[in-house]
Amino acid sequence: MSVLFRLDPTEIKRRKDIGGQEKITEYYQEIATRISLVLFGRSLIRKIFNDGLRWGIGPDQPWTMTVDERRLTAELKYHYEDAITTRFYHALKIVLIEVLKLDKFN
Repeated sequence: MSVLFRLDPTEIKRRKDIGGQEKITEYYQEIATRISLVLFGRSLIRKIFNDGLRWGIGPDQPWTMTVDERRLTAELKYHYEDAITTRFYHALKIVLIEVLKLDKFN
């Protein structure tokens, strides 16, 4: 189960101007942290170093967030097969709307 969402190009450009790739990576990590705070009430993230721009989220990392810098998107993926339900998908959309401060989510 996964959801693809767009990253804020204005924020990426702003961070690139003030600190380059390191600041852009901080932005991605902040998004992963916000997702973790909404899902678990605390920051439970771990950067997966051997796999590019990827973070594990949760106590045993059942969630991963993978950034595609070329397309300015990120994919949030849940790894347990029994979670693939319509209700769960709608709950995930609500979480992303809250985390990303969006009015709606397609």
